[in-house]
Amino acid sequence: MATACSSPPAGRARWTLDLLADEMVRLTDHDDPSRETVRRRLAENDLKPWRKEMWCIPQVDGEYVARMEDVLDLYAEAPDPKRPVVCFDESPTQLIGEVRQPIPAAPGQIERYDCEYKRNGTANLLVFLDVHRGWRKVKVTDSRAAVDFAACMRELTDVHFPKAERIRVVLDNLSTHSAGALYQAFPPAEARQVLRRLEFHYVPKHASWLNMVEIEMACCAASASIDVSATANTSSLRSPPGNDSATPHAPASNGCSQPKKPAPS
Repeated sequence: MATACSSPPAGRARWTLDLLADEMVRLTDHDDPSRETVRRRLAENDLKPWRKEMWCIPQVDGEYVARMEDVLDLYAEAPDPKRPVVCFDESPTQLIGEVRQPIPAAPGQIERYDCEYKRNGTANLLVFLDVHRGWRKVKVTDSRAAVDFAACMRELTDVHFPKAERIRVVLDNLSTHSAGALYQAFPPAEARQVLRRLEFHYVPKHASWLNMVEIEMACCAASASIDVSATANTSSLRSPPGNDSATPHAPASNGCSQPKKPAPS
């Protein structure tokens, strides 16, 4: 088991059953263990050395713990309409079109689509999520620069929560997620007016999973689709059903659904 958890031999990307069997012969008194014997031993210990998973490994220090506890305390608070807690994040999305018409599903046959596709540019999803009442807003933009972040924050204060005294915003450490972004986008007096009603709470670095909106964005990626307008060169994003969800217009594109396809060779 220790061998299976170690690095594979030089020139090999991962352990295989045959490699592990050969290594057992070299390291032990076993004559020639079968692949099935090796497989059973691995299964007994719930080991799959040929698999690996990309993971964001944080450095857990005082700063990490302080930010984590700050965010968790916000989530644990009772709902307060005057001081809502709103998670914010953004993600680029590639718009992909079909080259050939997919073959619809039929009894005994799943839907089929061609591996070749065409690129129709990208869009950016900027997503808000109210932690305590399930409300969310999806905004689609051409870019995700500082001015786009600033516009979202102004909409948060002026449009979505006009009666709130202070909006606590949970967000990650992207360079555009700063108070300075509002001063880049608006005159100083207007930027100050918006910032007086905002309170930024940053998740720890390499811990964006503490931001609840990450879950919402995963749902959007799995369930949303891009609809093509039959009368104009525009498309719109459909977010999954939810309380007061938004279905904004996306940037001009001939985009359609976004299936997971391999890159064409």
